[in-house]
Amino acid sequence: MRCVFTPSDKCRDRLATKQAEFSFYQGVTLLIGANGSGKSSLLRAMRPKTASGKFEVSEDDSVKYGLYFDFEKDNPRTSSFELLTAKGEMSFARMFARLDSEFDSHGETQRKILKTLARDATPEHLVLLDEPEQALDYEGLVLLKQTLRELTSPYVVVATHSPYLILNPSFHVIELTTGYQDKIRSSIEQLLKG
Repeated sequence: MRCVFTPSDKCRDRLATKQAEFSFYQGVTLLIGANGSGKSSLLRAMRPKTASGKFEVSEDDSVKYGLYFDFEKDNPRTSSFELLTAKGEMSFARMFARLDSEFDSHGETQRKILKTLARDATPEHLVLLDEPEQALDYEGLVLLKQTLRELTSPYVVVATHSPYLILNPSFHVIELTTGYQDKIRSSIEQLLKG
């Protein structure tokens, strides 16, 4: 089973690569590349309700809903965290998340978000995560990798800079900057040599 996304011309203009389409196979796919290569732009374009492009999903797939989370903009610790639902109603769950997060570090808040995602994502969700590694310490990165592996969603697409994720052989990788994964691998090897 696979999901193919063909970005609109407007979206494609923002990408470092000029690929006509992107194929996502079941499991976790990482979008990697230098800053400004279009990882976040591609994720935003893939949000089902506001898609800027065309999706084709295998007939035997049951993906119907998308979960998009930008770990910078959607963090309840930030002032931009929306307390209202899409219908303009007060969301008590979001309000309590905001109040609870006032006393947590950024990393602790990110961990709670990951645990909620692991609990709430279903096989009908396309999960889109923009830089979920932000503010996570080593244990948080381990939780992130574990959460990604355990999600029941058939398609999980993650924009990331994290070598911990990028060098994981169990994840699919799409490079928006050619040679980016090899560059990271080489840099880590050099670092370990001292």
